[in-house]
Amino acid sequence: MFIPLVLFVGANAALANGAAVLRNRDTETVGQLFAYGADIEGLPVFYGDGVAYIGNSAPSGIDVARNVTFYHPSSSNMSLIADPTESVNAWPSPALYVNDAPDTFAPVGFIDSESSKNATTETNFLIFGSVVSYEDSSGTLHSQFYATSTSVNGTYKLMWNTNNTFEADSTPVVLKNLSPPSIP
Repeated sequence: MFIPLVLFVGANAALANGAAVLRNRDTETVGQLFAYGADIEGLPVFYGDGVAYIGNSAPSGIDVARNVTFYHPSSSNMSLIADPTESVNAWPSPALYVNDAPDTFAPVGFIDSESSKNATTETNFLIFGSVVSYEDSSGTLHSQFYATSTSVNGTYKLMWNTNNTFEADSTPVVLKNLSPPSIP
């Protein structure tokens, strides 16, 4: 009876040591992000001229539109860095940002390391389960994303609502790194 228990404890120690090694990564893949809300059932988040959109088609007037996946650059930097899903020359590896100034309803965007925006944050994005959340300086998690209609049916501009209050022509959405199910 005693020997199997020792082997079991040894096996758990080996698993625990292996798990610790797996967590020491340079980067952490988050994957593609999808928006879920009323009548928005898992539409992808994409890059459009420095602004985050939800849907499958870019609105007119967008010069650079890219489907993107996201990653955290390191365990100490919780930015969400966007990488295009197809090969692109001179991609600036922009980080997703929100405007967290009080009483703001503003587009979610992308910022590269050489740019600066007032009252924005591009760090402290966490994946809680599969949900994207922003952690403020007090440690509170927020998910105050909204979708606002664009000129293209089924495409929305991704917004951040610091007050999390009702906004005309907008609907609250949750961002997840979980794709919608494929139904044959």
